Amino acid sequence: MKPVVSIVMPAYNAEKYLDTAILSVVEQSFNNWELIIVDDGSLDTTPEVINNWQQRDDRISSIRQSNSGRPACARNAGLDIVSGDFISFLDADDFYDRKRIEMTLEVFEKFPNVQVAFHDLYLEDEFGKIRDTTYLQLAEFIELVDEYTLYRDGDIWQFSDRYWVFVALYYAGMHTGTVMFRSDLCKKNALRFNQELTIGEDTELWCRIAEMGAVAFLDKPLATYRMHGSGITSDTQKYVRGRLETCQMIFDRIESRLTNWEHRAFLAKLSEYKNDLAYSYLCEGKNVEAMKLYLAALENSSEKTKILLGLIKSLMPWKQFRRLKHGTH
Repeated sequence: MKPVVSIVMPAYNAEKYLDTAILSVVEQSFNNWELIIVDDGSLDTTPEVINNWQQRDDRISSIRQSNSGRPACARNAGLDIVSGDFISFLDADDFYDRKRIEMTLEVFEKFPNVQVAFHDLYLEDEFGKIRDTTYLQLAEFIELVDEYTLYRDGDIWQFSDRYWVFVALYYAGMHTGTVMFRSDLCKKNALRFNQELTIGEDTELWCRIAEMGAVAFLDKPLATYRMHGSGITSDTQKYVRGRLETCQMIFDRIESRLTNWEHRAFLAKLSEYKNDLAYSYLCEGKNVEAMKLYLAALENSSEKTKILLGLIKSLMPWKQFRRLKHGTH
């Protein structure tokens, strides 16, 4: 029987959490799904864990590939072979609520025009404790997204055809583990994650998808995201550099369609990211690189004093800066 939902799960050295992630899919209240696990060259017992589950449940399949070091590559490998009417993702260290698939599908049933739906999620810290504030509550998503909302029906929000601006300019909201979209959207537009990006490849894809059809939000936390320091985002400089590259790529693609206000706001956002990267260079003693970025950030920044202070610090000898490091940057 053809699955209704395809779930793509990239996994790399995931032995610690993988059983929990897979079990959260197996125990879904809606059972017509396929789970495609893409082992990105794991060196631990991840292949054995996957094999054990495949022997127990024929809805689970897997691909093993050489390590790419980029989640986009593993997710794309899964997208190449999905067969469901809808597509979702789940990272190997996260897990679904038992009714996650069922309740997300209900959004599409209630609103046939919707192409993409997403929900909120819980945050679990490194000690296994669930935070009191959810992912989107923490970001004040509801308050920020109001002007891009067409209407609200109970816990379901449907956004305007300019929601892609919100995704690009403010906050995606669409965490990878919370998104579900129609597979036809993927097939017709050859949608894939950008494998050149190390950070924000998901946001870049969600921005493109939001331009292609109606987006809905289910205001319920239906998955849990584990916060720990072993991922790509734990490398501060790699993270801020990747964030800037992704933001610049999105801006270059949508610049001509932005209003004057949106254009100014986006340039200010790029300046903020350049400032953050400049500071990370400064902390490593890369003063020349930091100075160039501070100068680039200065033109469109709404916080010129902050950037000028950083620029002054980039002109200081390394030892002198170290003594001032705990000041404002």
